[in-house]
Amino acid sequence: MRCNCCSAEVTQFNGQCPVCGFPMLTGGDIDIESFIRSYRENKLRDVKIYLKTYQYEAEGREIRLVQERYTEMCDALSLFDGEIHWSDITFEPVEVSAPVTLDVCVKKGEAQRAYSVSTAPTICPQQQAVGVKISDGFTVQFAVGVISGAFALSESVPLL
Repeated sequence: MRCNCCSAEVTQFNGQCPVCGFPMLTGGDIDIESFIRSYRENKLRDVKIYLKTYQYEAEGREIRLVQERYTEMCDALSLFDGEIHWSDITFEPVEVSAPVTLDVCVKKGEAQRAYSVSTAPTICPQQQAVGVKISDGFTVQFAVGVISGAFALSESVPLL
């Protein structure tokens, strides 16, 4: 059985989802879609997703790091359409045979959790972007690739 709210697999029925706490409803007179929307809004209010970005500067023959910061990608509630939400953060094509590692952060109010996630190598001659999509169990995956083309997804990280 899957949770109606976060899509987590529920193997033991105890009246609520073990991941998000949503009641395991089986119909009745309740408008379940409205209840799900309201529950998600309450649980994920103020949850934002960030990507660590770096700014470099050429100094003669050297390149030096000028700035390192977390840049907001989106809020969690905007992800429930099931699509990848591509950020404005792009980078030039890099041909690497190693996984691409991203430093990301999930914040809710003042609380925050940082993660390093990896995607498969993306060998592409075009400018690449970073996106995020919702996954089962109130988790997200990050995408690296071309917005209208090939991309690779990272492992999932929790929103809560």
